[in-house]
Amino acid sequence: MYIRSRTGCSPGEWDAVCDRSADAWLFHRWRWVEIEKEFGCSADHSFAVLGANRDIRAIFPLYEYRLGLGDWVETLLASGHPRQSGPAFHPEMDESERKAVQSVLMNHLFELAAKIDADRIQLGVQSLTPRWRNAARFDIPFWLQDRRFERGPAYSPSGQALCPGLYSLALEQIVVLQKPVEALREDLSSACRRAIRKAGEAGLEASVGHGRNAVGEFYQLALKSSARTGEQLPAIAYYEKIDAFFASTNNARIIFVHNKGQVVAALLVVVDKNVMSFLAGVSDSEKHHLRPNDLLHWTAILWARENGLELYRLGMYLPQIFPDSPVGRVTRFKARFSNRQYEALTASHYRNIGKYRSLGHRYIDDRCRDPSGGE
Repeated sequence: MYIRSRTGCSPGEWDAVCDRSADAWLFHRWRWVEIEKEFGCSADHSFAVLGANRDIRAIFPLYEYRLGLGDWVETLLASGHPRQSGPAFHPEMDESERKAVQSVLMNHLFELAAKIDADRIQLGVQSLTPRWRNAARFDIPFWLQDRRFERGPAYSPSGQALCPGLYSLALEQIVVLQKPVEALREDLSSACRRAIRKAGEAGLEASVGHGRNAVGEFYQLALKSSARTGEQLPAIAYYEKIDAFFASTNNARIIFVHNKGQVVAALLVVVDKNVMSFLAGVSDSEKHHLRPNDLLHWTAILWARENGLELYRLGMYLPQIFPDSPVGRVTRFKARFSNRQYEALTASHYRNIGKYRSLGHRYIDDRCRDPSGGE
């Protein structure tokens, strides 16, 4: 078997495996890797494993990141951050060949990590792939059975905590779409149903769009929101490229909520293999009392259902985080809509383990703080 870099493959060869593999979704596709390479990572190390006939037996989107917390910086080798992909295998392999491909793939992964002196390797499961959204998703991924990997990360009220031995439950919030509309409405929390009624009574209206003008409207609202929050936004070219690459094939859409003709909330979603995922959302904080964000996701649910999609993923809910912390409030909101939950599977191998000692102490101090404000 042989290793070939992604750029040594043709886009057609690469995406042909994506089309057929039960392990692949949109974040495995050639064009998505190009977006990640340009806007997300420090370097693209994606590769394919070739068989004896030089045909692709597996693909592996893989990236190098430099991530920091103040003066602390790590070099991370990951199958996507924060959007996971993981290895994807050609469907026509027997068990013996699959295990051989897995071995070659993991050996190359650790060779790459040594070459760039990665502090940590992180792998994860893309929960919207055909394999992981059906009963087989309860299997344990082969890489998680490697003793060098351990579950994580953990989460505290301040955000992600990276340290060996620390892990928090993270639940993917999923809406199963192929139900009657009234059944979907009943699946919403009572607070969510009230918020959607309030948005309607306030005269808010929703629409679905794509194209350069839609991206511009989305980004203008994002700029307004980031000026208030201090959030670091990607360049507008990031959103333009997603729209250019995927909207024409119905794989990307922007959903808007308007108040008196003004955009007050917007949601970017992506679609592949008959399921849809939240990618980015923005809203005008001055209009939150009208409940535009509840209407936004409800519109996304109805649009996806009308277009025959099976699932809508909103993102993660962290049930072990203090509910009134900023992280807790954001993730709890997503749970208002879901009617199914998947555990998010991620794990890390810490190559330079001592580097994470200070983060572990910080997590323990944060996690053990009395939520009432006492000591």
